[in-house]
Amino acid sequence: MRYAAILQTNWDWRAAANFMFGGGGGALLLAAAIAGSGASVRLPATLLGMALMGAGLTMVWLEIGRPWRAANVMFKPQNSWMTREAYVAGCAFLLAAGSVLFRLTWLPMAAGIAGIAFLYCQARILRAAKGVPAWREPSIVMLIVTTGLVEGIAYLVIVQVAFAEPTGNIQILLVGFLMLRLFAWFLYRGRLLSSDSPSQVIAALPKLGSRFVLFGHFLPVLFIAGSYLDSPFSLINISISAILVVLSGWYLKFVLITRLAHVQGFGLGKLQRGHPLNSTGHQKVSETSVRLRKTRERAIRNQRRNQ
Repeated sequence: MRYAAILQTNWDWRAAANFMFGGGGGALLLAAAIAGSGASVRLPATLLGMALMGAGLTMVWLEIGRPWRAANVMFKPQNSWMTREAYVAGCAFLLAAGSVLFRLTWLPMAAGIAGIAFLYCQARILRAAKGVPAWREPSIVMLIVTTGLVEGIAYLVIVQVAFAEPTGNIQILLVGFLMLRLFAWFLYRGRLLSSDSPSQVIAALPKLGSRFVLFGHFLPVLFIAGSYLDSPFSLINISISAILVVLSGWYLKFVLITRLAHVQGFGLGKLQRGHPLNSTGHQKVSETSVRLRKTRERAIRNQRRNQ
């Protein structure tokens, strides 16, 4: 049995930007709170976390098409992870702003917990997309969460380089979470390869995986190891490792949202009319398949507007 696998077009780079910026920003709020850094680091880290979350949500607002409909998101907390994401984002902003304005010891940690809840909601938004095999895979939750956590730690390293001296503990923590993210990636990859995911998704995994592992794990660990050498380039090595970690996470989420989001359709069997794969690798389906594709895309669009 063959399945029509059509790349969805409702979520573009703006939707991807919410995952790229927002998740790491939420994790940064927690990283800053746990690190226990002084005001010289915690204040810019908190402001950066808020800015990243705000940038991600702004991209979603622009991507909706009719931004005034964004208020509809607020009305379905009982069954919509988008609604929960919006509520948690509001809590995170209020708590983070409070931690900047007031010297209450519990506020930074509360803001960090809200930031992680925001990251978790993002992971569950993808998991809830039942029509997209690359998103509905359960292990994507762990992959998105660990990626956000690693990015949050990397952001904190960058802030420490800019405003203070990075500590050895934070670098060790970064390496530890990199290993956890690597495990999450191989778990996710293995599950997709053993599933009935569309051939386009399977074909894209080797290229994505090789770049993600090399630039997001091997090279950052190598630069972190180099930072422990008695060298004037130690801060440069640390900075490069953190930047690579962040950029690789962005790359992963951009590809997940815009390149692996093939909608798995109905069983086609052998097409009596239409054409096989063309030279670009995209499947040309019959006129009936095209009509069903448009119907499916309209349903997805309406579902997103109601969430």
